Amino acid sequence: MRFKKMCATLAVLACGLMIGNGNVITWAEEVAQNTNVDYSDLGVRRPRIYNDSKDVYLDTGKVKGATWNADKKELTLDNFKGKGHLWLDYYDAKNYDYEKNKDKYAAEQQAHKSETITLVVKGDCTIDGYIDCRCNLKITGGGSLSVLEDSENSKRYEYEPAWYTISTGEFMDEEDKPSDCGDIEVSNVTIKAAIFYGKNIKFDNAKVNRKFRLATMTLAEGTDCFYAPFAVCETISVNNCKMNFRYEEPAKNQMNYSLYDQYCFNAQKINITDSTIKFKGKEKAYMTYPSMPFGEIELSAIQVKNSKIGFRKGQCFLKDDYIYRFSKVNNGKISEASIHKVYNDGKKKYIIDKTIKTFGKKFKIVGIDSSSFDSCREMKTVIIKGKSIRRIGKNAFVRYPEVKKSITFKVPKAKKKLYTSFIKKAGTKKFVVK
Repeated sequence: MRFKKMCATLAVLACGLMIGNGNVITWAEEVAQNTNVDYSDLGVRRPRIYNDSKDVYLDTGKVKGATWNADKKELTLDNFKGKGHLWLDYYDAKNYDYEKNKDKYAAEQQAHKSETITLVVKGDCTIDGYIDCRCNLKITGGGSLSVLEDSENSKRYEYEPAWYTISTGEFMDEEDKPSDCGDIEVSNVTIKAAIFYGKNIKFDNAKVNRKFRLATMTLAEGTDCFYAPFAVCETISVNNCKMNFRYEEPAKNQMNYSLYDQYCFNAQKINITDSTIKFKGKEKAYMTYPSMPFGEIELSAIQVKNSKIGFRKGQCFLKDDYIYRFSKVNNGKISEASIHKVYNDGKKKYIIDKTIKTFGKKFKIVGIDSSSFDSCREMKTVIIKGKSIRRIGKNAFVRYPEVKKSITFKVPKAKKKLYTSFIKKAGTKKFVVK
């Protein structure tokens, strides 16, 4: 998942268990083999906000708008404005000696992973940083939550979208997976800004009004742009929710950069029931940098029941061998699509159907986008079944590095002349049309 790379500067998130004296125990290193170890004498987990200047514990009863119930493992925020990162289960150790108590710390960590912390949100709450824990998390309370939304602090960071993450596990390295995280449940609350990262994420009777700003990231190999995701996990469940996602258009200096893979929901399985999901903003945002709202999963893994999804022209989805791009959308309803990219690029023969069916609707395939087959080095035959193709983009069938072997196209007899001209104008060098 390429999104992880933009988090590389957030070194503090790499810790699996942070101890009060600043030492770090990573989650991967300390998986407990024996949980029957008495670790009660080591310390206690406490909610804490910390930033560059100071640490503030929220269980003292002296922090305005914050109340901690240790028995219930419940933190209530009431019109709370927090400056810094909120660690819900910071481990405040006593007489820290890791080597001497290694087994105890590992056992505590493993036991804590199965626990649940509840974050009760009342009124309008803002956290100027990320929210993190190493167990299951439930967010409820009827209020609204913004995590670094329109913060003065966020303007300092080039990797700004990475800083408003709500996570229940690590996501710094390629080996970190959602399966190692805790579950997240969001109910009866309004989310204004957040990136959720967990194992299984459930939204129930929740509202989302989320803005996406295009971020720029400069690496050794060049400059890239990306819209941060909304939720990254194994499974996502959306029930009785109203979600509005607004993508802002790129700035002028962002128009010619390459693009990271970008998704709104990134999961292996998605269930949407009795909900409304709308994608808003100007068309330019979706056409300049196309996004896959439901990630690189097959449509069969997305279950939609009694729900309305308002798609936008320029968005993409995966089905079989291709990533398709919506080329005509009226009032959120798709009527036409084009092949944007070949997903399975190791085949010798590709078939482009007349129509495609998704979310119960059938629509025409009317185009083939630029460079869509550029990675298909084994390609020998392309069969175009439909008569609705109106355009083939530049270099659609030009492969890189260059492949000099000819491509055989099989097309409807009535469209042979037209499609031959499309293929030739697209820059295809060696080909035969039958």
